[in-house]
Amino acid sequence: MTAILEKCFDERLKEKLQDFNHKQVVCLAWICAVRAFPLLGTDRSLYHWKEEYRQKHIYALLNALDIVCNYAINDLICDSDYETACEAVRKASEFSQIKIASTAVAVALKAIKETNTDEVISCITNINGIAKIHKVDFENTLTSDIECIERNVIDDISADIKAYGILWDNLQYSFADMKCDYWIELYADIFDNGFKIKKEELEQRLSVPQEYREQGAKSVASFLEDLRVVA
Repeated sequence: MTAILEKCFDERLKEKLQDFNHKQVVCLAWICAVRAFPLLGTDRSLYHWKEEYRQKHIYALLNALDIVCNYAINDLICDSDYETACEAVRKASEFSQIKIASTAVAVALKAIKETNTDEVISCITNINGIAKIHKVDFENTLTSDIECIERNVIDDISADIKAYGILWDNLQYSFADMKCDYWIELYADIFDNGFKIKKEELEQRLSVPQEYREQGAKSVASFLEDLRVVA
């Protein structure tokens, strides 16, 4: 029965996405990756990344999401930043036992350069399978997202972060433990605002000096928090 339902979902996705333009596919891939991120909360300590690389891998995913978002909103992409982000996400995925979140980010990045709906659909169905294990209704949520993108009414996108339950609680704990409160607050804010992005803050995140980026999520968060204080 489950196989039949999954097949139906897959077929519905193919039918819907066949008429999507490139920008709509990128938008969907970004939303999908953002929604997949809390699945990292299956492990409260994020132990699947070695501690010495954890900050860098987390930042790789967060930065890549911003790059995709910037392209979707502003139609802007820096090729050198794009290639660096692709390599960083590849490493994050390679060294993670929980690959679905980093895979979703990688698919979103790839969508910028190549409209491959089959790859996006495969990613969505894989996320859906894992989400079901954790009793997260990813299928109906993504179906609603697709309809909103199809009608160009992104403001109607459902954004209840509490739907992730213990996964969200675990992710908050993990980020607080890594002194990365800035990022979890940003993530909650994205959901609270119905996936509407504050462009000025997005530009700030994409303009962080390289020396902070190289150290990872905590260092970048500290730099951005200092900007808030100055402002």
